[in-house]
Amino acid sequence: MELASKEQALILRAAEAYFETLRQLDALAASRAEESALLEQRAQAQGRLEGGVASITDVLDAQAAYDLARANSKVFQRNVDEAFDVLYRLTTRDYIDIDGVAHSMPVNPPFPNDPASWVDSATKQNLNLLASDHAVTFAEEKVRQSKAGYAPTVDVVASYRKGDNDSFGYNNPSDFGRSDYRDDVAQSSIGIELNVPLYSGGMTRSQVRQSVELLAKSEDDRENARREVVLLTRSSHRAINVGVEQIAARLQAIKSGRMSLEANEVGLRVGTRNMADVLNAQRQLYAAVRDYNNFRYDYIIDNFKLKQAAGMLSVGDLEEFSGYLKADYDPDRDFLPTVGPDENRR
Repeated sequence: MELASKEQALILRAAEAYFETLRQLDALAASRAEESALLEQRAQAQGRLEGGVASITDVLDAQAAYDLARANSKVFQRNVDEAFDVLYRLTTRDYIDIDGVAHSMPVNPPFPNDPASWVDSATKQNLNLLASDHAVTFAEEKVRQSKAGYAPTVDVVASYRKGDNDSFGYNNPSDFGRSDYRDDVAQSSIGIELNVPLYSGGMTRSQVRQSVELLAKSEDDRENARREVVLLTRSSHRAINVGVEQIAARLQAIKSGRMSLEANEVGLRVGTRNMADVLNAQRQLYAAVRDYNNFRYDYIIDNFKLKQAAGMLSVGDLEEFSGYLKADYDPDRDFLPTVGPDENRR
């Protein structure tokens, strides 16, 4: 059971490391795209300034936004490098790139979508909880063994000796089976020995007290483990449902953000909007993209956590999920989901 528990923990660690790497790759790609867009905005602001249709404030705003995006890209690059280091630690393999998650991956509530059902499965099948049950059973057996020190014991004692008359003593009344007129004498005995413990310096009482305390600790540990499993199961179930809603909301925000950016860019050209409006729309769009990808990877990890809490996680879950990976996934291209008028995702 301990081996199976460690196997599940390793599966979850591997999944977390893999999807954390994808998270950082997408975050870096989004930051680079934002940096490139802001660089273009800065160039446009500079051109408008030279044409006399913009102020220096527009150029400075665009420059500040570009500098911030550039600084963020360096942070995300470091995060990507560290994420790949974690993968190397787990697999002892160097990776240049990894398969990404297609945006066509279905995003559905857990089945069954009933937290009580998942909690019931977790309290019956969670491996750590089952291990704590065994620990309590072992502690109860130790208590029984310790209390057995108070009980009397009955032993069967048997002996056999052979020698001459002098060694046994001619008038020894306990001798039987003795030949009086032979030099060689054989003696055998069998009996029952009763031992009643009266006082042994408190050793038995101390052992009983210790085993009872260990039993109480085991029961407390089991209850704490049960509460932790219930909490984790409910939290993971809740997080998955929240993730489903948030992913859909962020997809809509990306669609709206694109439309807002386009409208502000048109407004800037005709003079109804300024550079600050365009930059703000740009930031909102890429913030929605980052949120979308974060919720997407959280949703995946939360599914693995829920199955681990319920004692159901296996290598087969990783194999099943691999069907949603894209071998040609390019973060610089695929970090942004395709959301058209019909909101289809590629």
